[in-house]
Amino acid sequence: DNLSFMVGRHYQDCHFARFMHVPGMPQYSVPPPKLALGSMLKIAAGVPHGLLSEGWSGVESWGVWSSADKARVTFVPDAPVRVIVLMLSPLTSATLPAQKVKIYISGELLKEVVLYDTTRVEVPVVDGRSYTGTKVLELELELPDAARPRSLGINQDDRLLAVGLTSIEIL
Repeated sequence: DNLSFMVGRHYQDCHFARFMHVPGMPQYSVPPPKLALGSMLKIAAGVPHGLLSEGWSGVESWGVWSSADKARVTFVPDAPVRVIVLMLSPLTSATLPAQKVKIYISGELLKEVVLYDTTRVEVPVVDGRSYTGTKVLELELELPDAARPRSLGINQDDRLLAVGLTSIEIL
């Protein structure tokens, strides 16, 4: 029967989710975690479920690679936030000496950097006072130079990579 897929749990979950969408409201498959001001998260040690919400590969022994041309981090700060600090390592090679990164919070461009080496990137949170324990902070990295290590001659990895994230600090 050609419609037998409709009784599967995955199809039913997706079908239900489509009807739960409210235009203009972000949808999260896993609720973003609540994080305390002053938190320093080492990615290799594991991250709260839902923090790396989109565009990330699996967590490795050192951190996590972005795996798309956009990657998102989402969380609910428990108090007003001034700065988010990211430790980022770029994918580079002889033909790709740097990675450009544009960082947005809630759709607003707040920082543009060019990474040549592992860098501490401080992102100012303009509307930080509005985060008081209920509002989701969505940090998006736009990664226009994402590339496949295989096509750069680095190794056989065929993922679309741009930056490695090793830690996040909320100040």
